[in-house]
Amino acid sequence: MWEVVEGLVGGDVPVAERITRAVEVFGLPGQLVEAALAYYAEFTEEIDGQVGANRKAAEEAEAQWRRRQDLLAR
Repeated sequence: MWEVVEGLVGGDVPVAERITRAVEVFGLPGQLVEAALAYYAEFTEEIDGQVGANRKAAEEAEAQWRRRQDLLAR
């Protein structure tokens, strides 16, 4: 769900093309992408919280990976 939302909101794809682009990228039927958007409209705060938590976890994992790479390069 949150992956589809991230694909729909923001970015450099023109607004009029975002649903079509999400269908192409995620390989989902248009009805599911529309359903994800409707769900996001209803539960925006919760989904935004999950997106933020996922981004933070990814940033922390990358930072840890970089520290390990730096240690290996010694």
